[in-house]
Amino acid sequence: MPKVIVTFKDTTSDAEYAKAKEDLIDQGGKITDDYSSLMKGFAAEIPDGFNLQSLSSFAGDKVTIEGDGTVRTQTVN
Repeated sequence: MPKVIVTFKDTTSDAEYAKAKEDLIDQGGKITDDYSSLMKGFAAEIPDGFNLQSLSSFAGDKVTIEGDGTVRTQTVN
């Protein structure tokens, strides 16, 4: 399953945040990390063909979804 990071703007209500997590799980996704102690966001595994629009449809421009991967600060030789 592809891995994504989903983050929300501070203006996102707690209800919208909870609904996004619920929708993801209902569609077969799995939340792997919850960042709610730092910000409104989580890392998740999503099934192939997952409808990412479902997460952004109710949150509008309050949500950012990006692929989760390795980030490097230095070149690897």
